[in-house]
Amino acid sequence: MAELFLLDHHDLSAPETYRADGHEGRGDPQESCTAAYRIKNGESPLQMKFGEQEFQVTALTVHSAGRKPGWLQCWFAIELPADFEELERLIQDINRMREQFGSRYVFLHAERIDSYVERVRGNLPSDKQDGIDHGLVAYSARQDELGVFCKAHPYAYQREYRFVLGECGHTETSPKHVHCPAGLKDILFLEPTIRILGQSEDELLLVLDKDGCRMMLRDPPKGPQAS
Repeated sequence: MAELFLLDHHDLSAPETYRADGHEGRGDPQESCTAAYRIKNGESPLQMKFGEQEFQVTALTVHSAGRKPGWLQCWFAIELPADFEELERLIQDINRMREQFGSRYVFLHAERIDSYVERVRGNLPSDKQDGIDHGLVAYSARQDELGVFCKAHPYAYQREYRFVLGECGHTETSPKHVHCPAGLKDILFLEPTIRILGQSEDELLLVLDKDGCRMMLRDPPKGPQAS
């Protein structure tokens, strides 16, 4: 539930959790990798031979170069639309996400990202405090480009910004629990009303609140800006 983000216990999910999830949008068999094979998912046995020795592979994960997989915290990034068509796509994408992941949400302002990272990092063991990376996810049609910060193009509507903590085993499914005694209520906000304005404060283009995301202007706007 959305309220759990504000409490002192904070969870991040292992990539394998998403690889095994069969729900549309949430599941991604290539999460944080270029390919994943699992015999437990009903795939045909994979035989490998080294010299005279033959082995049956039960789990195989192929990674591209770059950051190694870690526990994930995934967010939807709301960026200023460049034009009216992009504004329409943004609303469609938000509503699609609400259908797939639930209608409740927590808001983290871009200016508070560093504060969020420092709060989480400050509550990690001393030898793990440098293990957080974060940024926008890229989307590609090329399988060899997929990895921790690149997903397959069909997921582009998710407009993801993610946080990656530490490194985890390729079949790890247990979440990473981070205890923040001070909580996160001063950094994260539960279901605030979000508005995107046009050139003036009277030109309201988009509203996102607990009742949904909706277009407020029907004619193509000129130069939208945030509020």
